[in-house]
Amino acid sequence: EKDFVTGEQTLVPLAGPANRQGRMAADNMLGRQETYQGTQGTAICKIFDLAVASTGKNEKQLKRENI
Repeated sequence: EKDFVTGEQTLVPLAGPANRQGRMAADNMLGRQETYQGTQGTAICKIFDLAVASTGKNEKQLKRENI
């Protein structure tokens, strides 16, 4: 994966980006040239009435990268 903001390689173990990349691979095989721009790594989870979400890097990652 390529980080959407920094452009650096990163691990994003989510089904959404994997699904998008698979569809883009199929489009490219069919002659429709698509380029993967990267991922923000957004995840959302709802349990009963509580919804939580995250996107991008967390504070620990940002500090480690001096951002």
